[in-house]
Amino acid sequence: MKRQGFTFVELIIVLGIVTLIGLLGTSRITLTYSRWQHARFWNEFNQEWQAAQARAQNWQQATRIDYDQQRREFVFASNHYREKITVPSRLRVADVNDTIMKSSGYIHPDTWRFVDQLSQQEVLVKIQLAGGGYRIEKHRLYLE
Repeated sequence: MKRQGFTFVELIIVLGIVTLIGLLGTSRITLTYSRWQHARFWNEFNQEWQAAQARAQNWQQATRIDYDQQRREFVFASNHYREKITVPSRLRVADVNDTIMKSSGYIHPDTWRFVDQLSQQEVLVKIQLAGGGYRIEKHRLYLE
């Protein structure tokens, strides 16, 4: 009498194929999620920076911008406002100085340096005098 179903060898082959497909899909999902985290971080950073500028221009409130190395987060704090932005794990903060956006909107010029391990780029945030703005420059890292 013949039995219907899979043999042990067929079962092992099917499980191997499913595992291989799962591994390939997981690495792609992880990469996509990391890119989304980076985009979300820079978007939130930009929104908080613009909010600090608006507080300075409209309500003459200073905003302190600190980087907490232990928690890997930026903290934007003024009189009755405090917001934290977590830095993604694959974005290394290389050189950041705590700073204050004064109530006049003035901010001391500075350059903050990040290393984006996802795209292998150095990211420079250049803080400018006029209006407390900043610009981002990206440079390719050369690894040996």
